[in-house]
Amino acid sequence: VKIGRATLESAGERESARLKLAPAGESLRLLERVGRCVEVGESVLLNGESGTGKPAIVQELARLCGKTLVVVNMSQQSDVNELVGGYRPADVQRTLQSTVALFDRAFRASFSLSKNKELLDTLFRTARRKQLQK
Repeated sequence: VKIGRATLESAGERESARLKLAPAGESLRLLERVGRCVEVGESVLLNGESGTGKPAIVQELARLCGKTLVVVNMSQQSDVNELVGGYRPADVQRTLQSTVALFDRAFRASFSLSKNKELLDTLFRTARRKQLQK
């Protein structure tokens, strides 16, 4: 795909190569600049007033190249957890139950139950006590 001085590879099926963006001078220049940055692997920061078409430029560039675009709207209140995820408090009871069940299966497959009855009884009694304390 040729956009001004930028030449970008097309991936997969493309829609029509015709612009769906109004071919105004400023939008075409911005499309070319963003395309050139993508071509040479540079990061792009589009900064400006609301409603000036910043996302439209990127969406149009992705459409012309046949690429899938993932849009993440950010604001000054956004934080890193919105991009990479974060930890949330685990349900300790559920974690304890699944860990004990996993241990029980692995232990039964690996060791003698008769020789380790006391250990297993203590483990399960302690796990039940923890469940009841909640």
